[in-house]
Amino acid sequence: MFVEAGGDPLFVFESAFVALAELRALGLQRVTGDLRVDGPFLFNWEADDGVRLKAALSGRQGATAWPAVQSRRADLASVTLAQAGLTFSGSSRASAEHRTLLAYRSPRELDR
Repeated sequence: MFVEAGGDPLFVFESAFVALAELRALGLQRVTGDLRVDGPFLFNWEADDGVRLKAALSGRQGATAWPAVQSRRADLASVTLAQAGLTFSGSSRASAEHRTLLAYRSPRELDR
């Protein structure tokens, strides 16, 4: 899984869980390979090379933020963060082919 980052200063656990919910809605449950970040990536206000983001998308970190996202999505009402988490298996495989599954941007009011 490749994440193209642009230094978004407001990508926090709730953001990761909104992205996770969208990926799950697309049918994604398992990632063959690892998570790689390209570009400057800030997660919870700190530089991250993808390790903490992967832990959040796997359902292993950020449990206190899960209810905020869960309460806004009927499809997540009875799903725990651990159940929703993606499974990553194997190591990164370089591929010339990439397909965009999801784009996440901070709200416009925060760009000022």
